[in-house]
Amino acid sequence: MNSEKAALYIPAIFLMTLLFAGTPQVFAQETGSAKKWGPKFSLEYRPDRSRSLARFDALVPLWQKTNALVYSDLRYIDVSGTGFEGNLGLGYRKLQHNLPLFGGDWIWGAYGFFDRRKTSFENYFSQWTLGTELLTPNWSLRANGYFPETTGYIVGTRPGPGGGGGPTLSGTTVVAGAGSTTIVDKEWALPGFDVEVGYGIKTIPDHVLWLYAGYFKFDRSETAEISGPRVRFEYRMQNLLDWKGSEITFGAEIRDDDIGGTDGLVLARLRIPIGKKLDAPAQGFERKMTEFVQRDVDVVTLVDIAETRGAGAPPIIVDPDTGEPLNVYIVNNDGTGDCTQNNPCRISDVEADSSYGTGDVIVLVDSSGNIVGDIDLTTTVGSLGSDRRQVVGVGNDPEGNIVLTLSSGDQLNLNGLGARPTLEGTLTLANESQIRGFDIVSPGTAITGNGVNGVQIRDINVVNAQINALRIEGLAEVSVSDFSVQQVGGDAIDLSGTSGEFDFNMIDISGLGNGTGLNLNGSSANVGVNTLNITGTGAEGSTGVDMGGATGTLSVTNAGTIQNVVTGFDFDANSNATLNYQNGIINAGIPVNTVGVINGEYNFIDTTFIKDNNLSLQTGFGGNMYFVDATGNGLGTPDNPTSADFVETNATEGDIIFLVEEGGTGNIFATEGLVLRNNQQLLGFAAGDAIVDFTGVNPQFQGRFAYTISDPTGNGSATLSNNGGAAALLLASDVQVRDFSISTVGESDGIFGENFTNANIQNIQVTNAGSHGIKLVGATGSVRISDSSFVNAFGEGLEIIGGDAEIRVENSVILDSQTNQLIDIADTSGGSIRFDAATTISTSNIRGIRFTNIQGDLEFNGPVDIQVSSDAGVTATGLGTSTVSFNDRLDIKTRSGSGLIVSGGILNIAGGSIAATGGTGITASNTTVDIILDSLSATDGTDGLNLTNVTGTITILDRTP
Repeated sequence: MNSEKAALYIPAIFLMTLLFAGTPQVFAQETGSAKKWGPKFSLEYRPDRSRSLARFDALVPLWQKTNALVYSDLRYIDVSGTGFEGNLGLGYRKLQHNLPLFGGDWIWGAYGFFDRRKTSFENYFSQWTLGTELLTPNWSLRANGYFPETTGYIVGTRPGPGGGGGPTLSGTTVVAGAGSTTIVDKEWALPGFDVEVGYGIKTIPDHVLWLYAGYFKFDRSETAEISGPRVRFEYRMQNLLDWKGSEITFGAEIRDDDIGGTDGLVLARLRIPIGKKLDAPAQGFERKMTEFVQRDVDVVTLVDIAETRGAGAPPIIVDPDTGEPLNVYIVNNDGTGDCTQNNPCRISDVEADSSYGTGDVIVLVDSSGNIVGDIDLTTTVGSLGSDRRQVVGVGNDPEGNIVLTLSSGDQLNLNGLGARPTLEGTLTLANESQIRGFDIVSPGTAITGNGVNGVQIRDINVVNAQINALRIEGLAEVSVSDFSVQQVGGDAIDLSGTSGEFDFNMIDISGLGNGTGLNLNGSSANVGVNTLNITGTGAEGSTGVDMGGATGTLSVTNAGTIQNVVTGFDFDANSNATLNYQNGIINAGIPVNTVGVINGEYNFIDTTFIKDNNLSLQTGFGGNMYFVDATGNGLGTPDNPTSADFVETNATEGDIIFLVEEGGTGNIFATEGLVLRNNQQLLGFAAGDAIVDFTGVNPQFQGRFAYTISDPTGNGSATLSNNGGAAALLLASDVQVRDFSISTVGESDGIFGENFTNANIQNIQVTNAGSHGIKLVGATGSVRISDSSFVNAFGEGLEIIGGDAEIRVENSVILDSQTNQLIDIADTSGGSIRFDAATTISTSNIRGIRFTNIQGDLEFNGPVDIQVSSDAGVTATGLGTSTVSFNDRLDIKTRSGSGLIVSGGILNIAGGSIAATGGTGITASNTTVDIILDSLSATDGTDGLNLTNVTGTITILDRTP
């Protein structure tokens, strides 16, 4: 509530209190008669589509006798907005009984009011209101006349028809078109009248429904007429909760006229008796003597055209909020004039001008080279404001034309301003600043602002900013479109630590040095970007987008490309933001740095990641990448590889090592064999480009984080070797090994692992190993060997000792052993070992396959071909509770030994043949068997079958003793 309204409430409340006190002076009466009528207070609320209204009303008897009453009616009306009104009324009513007309009893009365209203235009109007009424128990007739003052008040002016076109410049001042007319609008109070008839229908005791119909007309010669019908209903409930004289009313009203059209309202009213208890309170129809007067609620006003002023001096166009005249200054580098197009001035001249205020425009022109100097849009002169200022250039218009949209909404055309201008300095923004259509070269930060709102930046190209292209601080609201940055020493767009709302469209940043393209570090702002392209120079420390410690949101649509930077997106342990970056391309040393992030949601779905290891060896998921070749002694980048001994010493858990075939320089040697650490990956390029997949490593990040690593030389598979030690490659837990070859020196294994958990070995070729092709001791967890070959090892091709791992051999080749078993499995404590149907197991050398004291099932799902010159073909002893199954063919041929020896457990053979020379075909004891063979033969005087305590079935389709 404003102060003027409050000032009216105070005396109104005081006066009502005095009147309700019931003093003899107020309630004068005929001598000897008892008082029938006391004061009443009413509170009414009625909203319609254009405003809401609250009315406070006090009716106070001033003099009364048995059938007559003089009363005052005091009203205060509070209207939504700035308007209000007060009414001071005086009336007389006479009660007549037993007349033949109108049901026998009736009341007639007359009244007058003095009204004072303040409108929403802050104009004051006075008015006299006179009325008369006739009331019966069921009917109500009223007529009112309204007689306001005749003065009209100007509420505004606006350009009228005629004259010479739109806005133009008079010096630097913007004026309406020359010779134009001006329309003056005035607010008037309208005289008029209204009449109304009402009829009451009793429903239940103390409840009455009143229906009203009426007509109103308000008219003045200077305005249009307001007239039309009005209907209303009111439902009145009296004496609620036994409170004599109280009344609650609910109602609605509809009116129609040519100005306001059809309008409706609803109303709610509370009336209560106030003051001392009456001697003989009125009953029945007599209570209507203190019914409140029905009249129009306020002084009726209307704004209409008062006059049209003819052509003359063109009016000055002003800022609508401050009323300050709008100015346009034409600025070049060396101007000394009055800031007009024919006589430009310098920036300093504008900032010193006493008229430079709210909504003013600086137009940069390229008539004398770069415009050197800083522009501070917050500069104020005297009491003038700095909001809504503009700095503009012609942009890329070939004719040098520009259309200025001023803060008033008017458009000003300027032509022939030359080429796109360049500002050489710093531009400081103010609230609601607009800048567009020019380039900036800055020795510091090109554009800066602190706590600015409503800012618009359009078609700006920043070239060679030494610090930032755009730096915003504090709580801000900024919109940026068609913004390009070429060469920047620090951050291109720095929003670090900000809050508020930022909207970007078509952002292109190139030549980024060691700074950040979009810096949101520590920001809580909500940022939207449509198309973001960032190209760096590969400088150390360069970052595409920094969201370290960010807690706001970033949504990038039509994401664009981030390339040639060390880090694409950077996060840290304090990040707790929401990111949506989809369908983009990120080509960086570290495409996304996720290390330490435990909060937030970061969506990179359908984004393509390309890792440039020449910019950084870090993965962004907690490890590094190293490239190794035969002669390398560098940092381990693709262009500068290192040695196997270097990575063994310096690589840590989680690192990824790539073996590169240099070409013509021989094998990659590890002095004592290459010893891996936990969670490392050792990868080659035998299958072409390598793919490293970090998807799901950090659950806060959505998307497929699979990096394609290209073969630096294109020579394919490298070969790892050793100069000594137990093996060329020694495994650790949770390692991945794939896509290269192994060649050993001396009596060493190709691959050796001891007491480790989990390994994935894929596409590894081990030939002529000095000892075992692959030897696993005490393995646990999951071990997968796929697409690999172990051929012609001096010792076992595959040896497994102890452990309880789940071992799977898929699509691999285990072929020939020079001196020992092809496969030797002993002393396992659990788990299972399975060879799939695509795995080839075959030997034609000295010994075959041996299983000794194993726990856990063993399956061969592909063909097994054993042809040996010494010892048994297959030995399976001490099986315990294990099941050994040959689910395809098992073909055994011996030249000096038994074909198959089995004890304990369960043995299943689905097909095949056994041909033993110098030994028994099948020797089985204490076991359960299910054997089907095409043929079984034993020669040189031995038995085909030697069975002891065997259950199950043996089916020989063609047995030869």
